[in-house]
Amino acid sequence: MKSRADIVAVALGLLSGRACGVSDQKTLRVQPPVAEARVGLGRKIRVTLEPGAQLPAVADPSVFAPFQAGMTHEEAVAVTGQPTGTWTDGYGQLWYRYDRPRGTIKIGCECFSSGNSVSSNCTWQLYAIRRDTAPDAGLVPQLVSFVESAKAVPEQVDYRTLVVTTADYSESISWPLQSQDSVLTIA
Repeated sequence: MKSRADIVAVALGLLSGRACGVSDQKTLRVQPPVAEARVGLGRKIRVTLEPGAQLPAVADPSVFAPFQAGMTHEEAVAVTGQPTGTWTDGYGQLWYRYDRPRGTIKIGCECFSSGNSVSSNCTWQLYAIRRDTAPDAGLVPQLVSFVESAKAVPEQVDYRTLVVTTADYSESISWPLQSQDSVLTIA
């Protein structure tokens, strides 16, 4: 069994719009299927794919199988049965855990402000904690080079994340590469 330090979290979810910009960004040279890549302060690497390109072209999302982005808890139960466990986050939202061979899957309706109910202002999110030992396992070489560019920024950072988004912003993978604890949890 792997230690907690060997576990790397991966998040897959639907984005509701463009992310906030960072004023100190470096644009990276890209090749298809990547349309744009930027590093902000060495912490967040943002990658946007070309129109029509899908996430599996650059990052292996198989850790999520058979779950799909945007899947509700009820849909997950229909596919795999009851969850292994549940917990309530800091906003009072119920999350569901499914232990799978390649990692632990977490499904919840994430609210973007406190007090929202599942039926109001939330988006069903799908997270995985991978059991891979290498943080960049499953990334194509171009994305690994972007990670190396971020590491070259002379800024001391507590975390480093690669975010890959489709051109229409309908899907994204957030690939945590480094954290203070080497294990990322969902708050």
